[in-house]
Amino acid sequence: MPSYKKKILFITNRNLFPQNSGDKIVSYSIIKKLCVNHDLILYNIINERPYTQDETDDLTSCTKLFYAEQRKFRSEFSGAVKGILQSKHLTMAKRESKPDQEKIRQIIAEHKPDVVIWDHLRATSIFVENPSVNVLFEHNNEYQIAVNHARRMRKNPILFTYLDYQRRMLKKHIIAMYKKLEHVIYMSEYDLKDMLVQPKSYSLLNYLPLIFNYSQHQPKEKEDLRLLFVGSLDYFPNTFGVTWFVENVFSKLDNDRIKLSIVGRDAPPAFVKKVESWKNVELFMDVPEVEKYYLESDIFVNSIFDGAGKNIKILEALAYGIPIISSKFGSRGYSGFPVPVFNSADECAELVNKLANSMEAREEFIQKEKEYYQNYSNESILELDTLIANIPK
Repeated sequence: MPSYKKKILFITNRNLFPQNSGDKIVSYSIIKKLCVNHDLILYNIINERPYTQDETDDLTSCTKLFYAEQRKFRSEFSGAVKGILQSKHLTMAKRESKPDQEKIRQIIAEHKPDVVIWDHLRATSIFVENPSVNVLFEHNNEYQIAVNHARRMRKNPILFTYLDYQRRMLKKHIIAMYKKLEHVIYMSEYDLKDMLVQPKSYSLLNYLPLIFNYSQHQPKEKEDLRLLFVGSLDYFPNTFGVTWFVENVFSKLDNDRIKLSIVGRDAPPAFVKKVESWKNVELFMDVPEVEKYYLESDIFVNSIFDGAGKNIKILEALAYGIPIISSKFGSRGYSGFPVPVFNSADECAELVNKLANSMEAREEFIQKEKEYYQNYSNESILELDTLIANIPK
């Protein structure tokens, strides 16, 4: 039994299944890793479909206790109205739940965990004061995302005013929460540079313990090549990034043998309509599994310029062994990223053409990525436990 073994209450207020987005993959992987050397109590608010029996058994088998609470969050409109009336950020107003807060108080009183981990800033919408060591596992720099989103909407005065209000409410929430948290775990050095407020203590998780066991992409000589973009399409950095790629790179390649697949969930109607106007672009929404798209495509595109934390899609693409073309920003948090990245539309187009026209170049990218992924996986094995063991009391 490890000397650093702790009793941990892990609180996450979104579905962990299906594993169809980066934040779900991160949360699930962290849970599975923590279960190995610690007594883990999982409090999981299920806001989408109920879990299957196999999914429930998977979580029950590795946790000391598993509390699954089915909830329906408020709609965007209802949450926005409540947030304005109560001076709260939309995400917090949508997810706030007094029944969950009361249940969490009871669990803490009964089981007396050493550490309470609040998974993602949205989980703090149900934060309760307690005597344990409270840790925020921060997936993204949500405040910086809000700042960037509002800034890009300056030409629309009404939308800008609303988004800027949301930014101010988020700032208010973060400042209040950081006074109550003992520790924050970040996923990227980028987040450390743009802290809105200094936490009492913090650490950086350099290597995410996401060890995938995927089928491997096999490069093939073929007439038509397919590019792939994967991401949640209700998340602004993803829709902005793929729109940038199509309008600034893909539409100017003048190569009809190159197609683009966009795979994601919850696409807004306006985005769906926009995709319909793009030549040689197909949209695949809410697919049950993404594996076939990784295996059937030839090049993975990560044209991301906004957000925080790490782009989990990079790690997923590395695990599949598909050649990756990424913006410099999109590869943040991956020290020593093994293949060239782009800083402009011209550089991106150059990389697309290089890989599209050369099987040898694609194979070279794949080999470098496989070596990088193996080293990354090895480094991730002990880091999370070390961070947990060294959290100040």
